[in-house]
Amino acid sequence: MTKFVLPGMVAVLAVAAMLPAPVMAQPTHSQPGSFLIYPLFNSTSGNNTVICVTNTNQDEGSCGNGFRQGDVRLHFVYTDGTTWAESNLDEDLTPADQIVVLARGHNPNQEEGFLTVEARDPESGFPIDYDEMIGSAHIVNSEFDFEWAYTPYSFEGNPAAADSGRGMDDCGRFFTDTDAFTPSTVDFDGFEYSTFPDLLYLDQFFGEGTPAAAPGVTFSNSIYLMATSPSVTNMRLLGWNNNERRFSRTFSFNCWTEASLGQLTQAVTQANLDVDGDDSELNGVNTGWLQLEALGASTGVLGVFVQQSSIGAEVHTAGRELQYEGSRVTTLPRFPF
Repeated sequence: MTKFVLPGMVAVLAVAAMLPAPVMAQPTHSQPGSFLIYPLFNSTSGNNTVICVTNTNQDEGSCGNGFRQGDVRLHFVYTDGTTWAESNLDEDLTPADQIVVLARGHNPNQEEGFLTVEARDPESGFPIDYDEMIGSAHIVNSEFDFEWAYTPYSFEGNPAAADSGRGMDDCGRFFTDTDAFTPSTVDFDGFEYSTFPDLLYLDQFFGEGTPAAAPGVTFSNSIYLMATSPSVTNMRLLGWNNNERRFSRTFSFNCWTEASLGQLTQAVTQANLDVDGDDSELNGVNTGWLQLEALGASTGVLGVFVQQSSIGAEVHTAGRELQYEGSRVTTLPRFPF
């Protein structure tokens, strides 16, 4: 074995063969995690995003080093969706604490892209297995004009870390990193964090445009996708209308994208979904659903979706996370310590 002794930690790193079996769990939207990914923040002109992270750990027991069991450092990295430029900062939370910020004030660059939040030991600054974080994002068009909201993808640290020999901080929390504490990547491999999903699902969307059966309503939408690679990500889109009529397309994007479904395929219009559709459902308003898959085996993709209905001068907005299944190993660049 090779031993490392660093300030604020007891670290013994084992050879790879001694690591526990990876935990190929998917991320969740409903369980606390050690690493949160928000596929969308928007702080461009006229827009903003309320970002919330809550520390569910209420333990005020002393660790003997000036910190408590429920103290944690959050490492925020805002990634611009166009340039892949990263802005980072740390926030320390106490037990049962939370932080709620406006993205434009927290990250003064007027950008649009994705955000990651990693739990770290407040003493050493290294990533820890700390499945205690929950969060949300509220998309607004001015400081507090709420439009829609979603919850981030929550990745757990490997619960088998106790057998990995990777070491603990002074509060007894296992470090998640397996790269001798000089990491260049965040690994979603089941050893450090849960894996990414393999397939993404959009369970339902209203066809774009104005339905013949409801001439007073017009539907529009946007999908936001982030990839773990800054280069080209090729995607396969499979879709169905409400009567099992299938359509398919491929498309690509770099790093991050915002697009309407109609920009990806014209099959999603009200008129095209109506072909062989079931007009007995929803009073003739046409709907469909999608499956999305990244074609690169090592590239992970996450996303959120928002749709709007316009009725006269009124616009109604609703958004949500994409659903998912399967397991895919991938990495993200880690902002230097």
